[in-house]
Amino acid sequence: MNISNLMLRKSIAHVHISTQIK
Repeated sequence: MNISNLMLRKSIAHVHISTQIK
């Protein structure tokens, strides 16, 4: 389990949620 991979997925999810809210 890579921490960078986890953070990257979290960042992508955050961006995706922000786009949906907008």
